[in-house]
Amino acid sequence: MNLIEIWLHYPRLSALAIVIHAFYTDVFQGMLEVLSPIKQLARVKLFVTTNQEQEGRVSKMLKSSNLPYRLEVVENHGRDALPFLKIMPAVMSEGYDIFLKLHTKKSTHRKDGEEWREEIYQKLLQSGQVKKILHLLESQPDIGIIGPEGHIISMACYWGANREKVLHLANRLGIPEGILIDQAFIAGAMFYARVSATLPLLNLALSDEDFEPEEGQVDGTMAHALERAFTISALSVRSEEHTSELQSH
Repeated sequence: MNLIEIWLHYPRLSALAIVIHAFYTDVFQGMLEVLSPIKQLARVKLFVTTNQEQEGRVSKMLKSSNLPYRLEVVENHGRDALPFLKIMPAVMSEGYDIFLKLHTKKSTHRKDGEEWREEIYQKLLQSGQVKKILHLLESQPDIGIIGPEGHIISMACYWGANREKVLHLANRLGIPEGILIDQAFIAGAMFYARVSATLPLLNLALSDEDFEPEEGQVDGTMAHALERAFTISALSVRSEEHTSELQSH
């Protein structure tokens, strides 16, 4: 089966898949503590990727979390983007329609990296916000992706180093440059989404060879291009993009 057939074949669940790339185990432990109350709001399952070096620690943390989970070991390649592509077929085969994408980002090149990450977590993971976001996704099928308020920025921001790769992906997704440049993307690539909104991107079948070796790059890689491509994918199926600031809804 291809990805579309997998997604259509399995019945949809009224539940939330939480997709996490756990590279920094200290951050992951704190994340699990924040995620635990979400099981009171929705039926959840964690879909976690990590590398072989961290597998033992991550597995132990997951077992102690009392949350249902699936753990897959991946190479340290493609940041959080490539591991996401690798585990999403499992999410789809288990029938999930809505997912939350997270990772243990540290952004060590930024002085405010830790504060930046914690702000994103706060805007996506507070119980009140989770309840609002899930209700919005369940009640408004045209909404395909919801990112943290304050982290939705212009596609033209830091465009230079990413332009070629993003345009290539957009072209494959059927979105011309004239439309693309007026769009926004979710900085940090942590968000809620429907599988249907990301299916066009998943169906591009990007592989390990499409991602550069890890050399500490801060911009211009395929992983950075994927950060922008999530909203392009949603646009290609005419799904709306929203932020976690939901008071107006």
